[in-house]
Amino acid sequence: MAILRHSLLTLLLLLMCLPAEAQILDRNKGSLGSAAIPTQSRTSNVSTSRNGTNSSSTEADTTQEQTAKGIVFNKEIPNEELIDGTYIFHYQPSAVKIDHIEHPTFSAAGLNFFDRLDRIDGNYYLSKGGIGLSHYNIFPTLADGLSWNFQPDINIGYGKSPTSINFFQTRRPFTQLGYASSLNSEYQLKVSHTQNIMPRWNLSMDIDFINPDAIYANSDAKNSYLDITTNYYSPSARYQLYAALIWQRMLMGENGGLTNDSTFTYNSGQSSLSGLPVVNSTRHSLYRDLTLFTHQSYNLVRQIETVRERYRVQLKDSTTLDTIFWDDTLRTAPPSVLNKGVVALDVMWKKWGHALYNSTITHQIESNIFWTNDAYPDFRWKNPLKITLGLMPQFFFVEEKDSARYYWNQITPHLHADLALGQSTFSLVSEQNFGNPYGENEHHYSGTLFMPLDSLRSIDIGASLQAKEPEFTFLHHHTNGLHWDNHLSPVKTLRIHLDYQKEQRLHLTLAANRINNHVWLTSAIRPYQSTTPFWLLQARLVYHLTLWGWLRYDMQQMLQYTTDEQQMRVPLWATKNSLYTDVPVFHRALTLQVGLDLRYHTLFYADAFSPEAGAFHHQDDVKIGNYLWGDIFINLQLKRATIYAKVGHINSIWESHPQYFILPHYPGNKMGIYYGVIWKFFD
Repeated sequence: MAILRHSLLTLLLLLMCLPAEAQILDRNKGSLGSAAIPTQSRTSNVSTSRNGTNSSSTEADTTQEQTAKGIVFNKEIPNEELIDGTYIFHYQPSAVKIDHIEHPTFSAAGLNFFDRLDRIDGNYYLSKGGIGLSHYNIFPTLADGLSWNFQPDINIGYGKSPTSINFFQTRRPFTQLGYASSLNSEYQLKVSHTQNIMPRWNLSMDIDFINPDAIYANSDAKNSYLDITTNYYSPSARYQLYAALIWQRMLMGENGGLTNDSTFTYNSGQSSLSGLPVVNSTRHSLYRDLTLFTHQSYNLVRQIETVRERYRVQLKDSTTLDTIFWDDTLRTAPPSVLNKGVVALDVMWKKWGHALYNSTITHQIESNIFWTNDAYPDFRWKNPLKITLGLMPQFFFVEEKDSARYYWNQITPHLHADLALGQSTFSLVSEQNFGNPYGENEHHYSGTLFMPLDSLRSIDIGASLQAKEPEFTFLHHHTNGLHWDNHLSPVKTLRIHLDYQKEQRLHLTLAANRINNHVWLTSAIRPYQSTTPFWLLQARLVYHLTLWGWLRYDMQQMLQYTTDEQQMRVPLWATKNSLYTDVPVFHRALTLQVGLDLRYHTLFYADAFSPEAGAFHHQDDVKIGNYLWGDIFINLQLKRATIYAKVGHINSIWESHPQYFILPHYPGNKMGIYYGVIWKFFD
């Protein structure tokens, strides 16, 4: 009877403590805190005091909490800041992996005036002189995958997409406010907020307004951007959801540039550039973009590990019983190539409108159904062969104001495989389009070998082959007095590249591109396709260097050579440089950055802008370049606030015969003073 009494009492005590333990386990699984920051070993024990009440005393087998699935910590950020911080990542076409984690900080280069185009690590853009205005990239990236475009993107540095916006997970609500202005009437406003409304369920909003000052006659720009995102993952991380709404409105009031460039060169002493005579071909282009996107994935592989828990129960008569039970925790299953994998579905609906005097509206519906055997979210596990197989059906509808209508469907099977070769990885990508009447001849194949040389250095060698239809506007255009219907061959690109990287400080890219069937707009604003192949050779070096303690130098150097300058116009050399101090003062309560930004590119026949077409075209009238642009800036980082000011184009004040054209027929801004503040809040 004593044994039976002891057994019944033990069972009763276990039933009383199990729900509490289950609740603790479930709460730990469901919070970002336990997912993001490893905790101490979990121990559980229940003892009964001599007066019959339960009291806890701990003794158990060690059970270590697992870190968040796929999170790689930024070791430079202190743990206490991470606990209250915001985790930022981007959508990737894989599943249940948060593989890009950052902390919202700001660097000196590219911070000034919120201008994304001035980033040292970004591309080199030529624009019309104001933030948010039309611009294009003079260091093009070629053979980067199949994607449909209505026309070459003249807002590529500012526009957003599901693959470029941020998704968040937060321990506490995070808000960022920013305002920038100048001595003129321009301003920028940025409001961002993100918070987890439930454990593992985040809701975020980001708003940007860009209203630059009109510099030239009949020029204007008002850009508005809004994106709302949400993401959720289940306690076991097997189910994951991303969703986004992206709304963009870009109003471009354009003129045709100066009627005579010499009017600026010899009359630059006037106080306002708006008085210069311009070509009376002003058009107001309105770009409207609405995108709805959702991604869902489910991991068919259960991530578990059976862990033994021991409860020591002490009875009134000093008898001690050890009771052992088993529990499943969120441990990663051993990796296997042959597993059930992850199934996922992406769906995107996009409506894009370009309104000149007439309007062109495009509708795009796209889904991506794929499976991957990359089912192990823990970044420490490395599957020797990762495979992703997918099918992407697409539907397009283009409607032009003159009653022209175009419909077609596409379906794109795609394969992505990563093979581990020791510490190296070989990646293979294959995409093939089937469509009618557009896209039936498109394909993209690439192979890349990634080799880590040591813990700090790596090298990446690859080649890609692509055949892609020209942008739709080169095939059909029926707006604003421009009319054409063309049958053009796919543009074929062979690209060979080599990348060398050392930490986050040095990145060298060498690339050779063989291009055939290249298409461009002529000076008569008509598409032209050449059947003569040519080569574009490129080299880019990005280097972040600490010269001496608090003195730093960030640079980007670009060399390019084309074997046919009639088809591809690029400068031989272009460079961005930022030399600045980074000094902590007042016992590190304040960080002071004072520096100089320099930009330069050699002379070349840059493309000119056509307001009628809303696009860039070749011209053989003038070369631009061979001019050094200098800005002086100061940044003050005080806890969570950043205050900055910039004197832009300071060297213009001593130019006796200015030649600072940023695009053909568009002179650059004179010296200007810009200022702003960014404030971060952890509520």
